[in-house]
Amino acid sequence: MPIQQVAVAENVGNGSITKILAFDEQDHSHVLYDNAVNYILTKKGKVFNLILEKPTPYSVTAVKLILNTAKIKGPNQIDAIGISQSAEAIKAQIKVASDAPKELTRQNLGKEVNSRHQEFAPIISRDGKTLYFTRNYVSLLGKEKDQDVWVTQQNSYGKWEKARNIGSPINNKDKNAIFSLSADGHEAILMNKYQKNGKLGQGISRSFLTKDGWSFPEEVKIDKFYNESPFSDFTFSPDGSVMVMSVQRSHTVGKRDLYVSFKKADNSWSEPRHMGNVINTAEHDVTPFIAADAKTLYYSTKGLSGFGDNDIFKTSRLDDTWQNWSEPENLGSAINTPNWDGYFTLPASGNYAYVCSYISGKKRRYFPFGTSGESSARSGSYYFRECFKYYESHACKMRVNRLCL
Repeated sequence: MPIQQVAVAENVGNGSITKILAFDEQDHSHVLYDNAVNYILTKKGKVFNLILEKPTPYSVTAVKLILNTAKIKGPNQIDAIGISQSAEAIKAQIKVASDAPKELTRQNLGKEVNSRHQEFAPIISRDGKTLYFTRNYVSLLGKEKDQDVWVTQQNSYGKWEKARNIGSPINNKDKNAIFSLSADGHEAILMNKYQKNGKLGQGISRSFLTKDGWSFPEEVKIDKFYNESPFSDFTFSPDGSVMVMSVQRSHTVGKRDLYVSFKKADNSWSEPRHMGNVINTAEHDVTPFIAADAKTLYYSTKGLSGFGDNDIFKTSRLDDTWQNWSEPENLGSAINTPNWDGYFTLPASGNYAYVCSYISGKKRRYFPFGTSGESSARSGSYYFRECFKYYESHACKMRVNRLCL
């Protein structure tokens, strides 16, 4: 993408940068900054912002810094290099949501939900009593063997029953996953296009819950749909009329971006539209979730200032185009870890929610935190549950916990 700014976080040895170059798609270099003598020193631990008069006329694929390390006594340390299309100076600060929780209490959901395998992408029903998730079967050697959709329900005592494989026709010999569930719980949106010969193709499908179980998944048709990434995520508005997806297309800013599609009269969907650069970043923007108010959008990215790898952010829709959004807000360090966080989902009741997190080599989490009730849930407040995934030898484990304020 063309850029108008390069930001360099100089932690130690500030003032050593003598030249900044950008490389275009043909790998040609362009000098953006060359000031070996009159370099303006930044304070220790601050950001040096190089703001260009106008955006580069080429897409930037890489940035190179040249340092004169002999100029400044002591060690040199560059913590981060950022690029932006904006002329507004990038700052080393995290915009945390005002209602983000400060502390959380976790309660393990127990062995009825957790296993030694990998569980992720939780989908909770509207009433909060049915939990769907995707499970990777992992061999003792740590290799993935299969991937299926599983489900569990709460009993009359509020305890989760032993999770069960949802079975055929949703699960087959290929990799299967669930993306979304309708408000009434009778329609599931599934990864891939199911074919009658048992094969799967690129796209998504839907299955309906009948008196005889789930129907054979049928293709969800999206005009001019394609995805240049092998991965994708999909979510739907509460009334089922709007679809938000995380895919990689020709208009993508960086890696996977968020796009919107609208349901048409014939039940097909409009061509995906890019949702704008306020929420889309140069990194992967993934695992979107639309709250019950149909205005609050949660998603995961590391393209915004956060507490580590991908963090969970929320943003509010400003109009009915679904392309104008408020500045995203981080859900805070009580929810976001130093590693990867994503897969936020929230039932309409507002009692609980789920977000999945990786802690490298140790665990994977689903976090919850408290709300003041259903009305606050509709306005985008939240409650979380947590799942821990432990790595012992080659086996992978996860622990599900309920988090309360």
